[in-house]
Amino acid sequence: MPVTAACSEAVGVPRIEIAQLDAVRLCAALLYRHGVDHGFRLLVIKGDAPAHHGLRPPHVPQDVDVLVDPPAFDDYVHDLEHAGWKRLPATFQTEHFSSHSVTMTRDGWPHSIDIHRHFPGFLQDPKVVFEALWERRTPITMAHQPCDAPDRLGSLLLLLLHDARSLRRAVLDRTGQSTLGDLALAEDELSELAALAQATGCASTLAGELALMGVPVQPSPDELASAEYRSWLWKRSGAALGTVPDATAAAWMGMLARTPWRDKPRVALRALWPTRSDVLTNSPRDDHSTWTILRARLSRLVRGSLAIPRVWRRRNATMRASSAGR
Repeated sequence: MPVTAACSEAVGVPRIEIAQLDAVRLCAALLYRHGVDHGFRLLVIKGDAPAHHGLRPPHVPQDVDVLVDPPAFDDYVHDLEHAGWKRLPATFQTEHFSSHSVTMTRDGWPHSIDIHRHFPGFLQDPKVVFEALWERRTPITMAHQPCDAPDRLGSLLLLLLHDARSLRRAVLDRTGQSTLGDLALAEDELSELAALAQATGCASTLAGELALMGVPVQPSPDELASAEYRSWLWKRSGAALGTVPDATAAAWMGMLARTPWRDKPRVALRALWPTRSDVLTNSPRDDHSTWTILRARLSRLVRGSLAIPRVWRRRNATMRASSAGR
């Protein structure tokens, strides 16, 4: 049975019921068309693109993701705000450390949209990454509208990076299943994929996956020594454990690792004891009483104290395995 939701674009236009998949495709086409009409370069990523390239079976996306030419990112988001889209309420975490994307919603649409300045796991400069993917772009049809998307190899790297930090992928791996299944690449694709991974800076973050696929890559010492790579190891460690508390703890530990010493106490305080506003934003509830907020904070402390040792051990094991592989 399809998921349905009402969408209406303007006052006076009747509300109609459309399936989630149709809503996502229509929204992707509208975002793309809006960008092109206003002079922006953008790529529709994830969603239908992996299935279009035969990288995984078709599925129903829960949101729409687009990657925007980084220098134009703020202008594009500003244009969408004028078109009626709203950013999700900010928290300390999203305001200070989640700079790679903005999540937006609009009344009448059954899903959110993620506008990406860059994509986590690509360690090269975001502008370099965008140009590398843009150069290899290919049109896919969304709601009868041709939209630029990464080609098969670009989509593959995006899918691998997404899965590497996905809690759902961690669960699938433990049940012996794989998102990619038995993917076969031709010899020329293997060499092209290696070149693209090196150019975009994911030879290190995807070293294990690429090695299993027979892709000849050699992560650079600069990548492996970078703060971005260390942050990525925290994200992977939290995702690999497969629970939300572990992933949350890993995200904050990664933030602390790349935060200047003078700011570490402030970040640690917000990780352990969030503001009232952050509590209500992260977990909306009808009861805003002092006791309810206190209980949520204490519950967070308990979950964090249990998760931190697990994440620490997993991260150290990942680092040892990475060092042994080199």
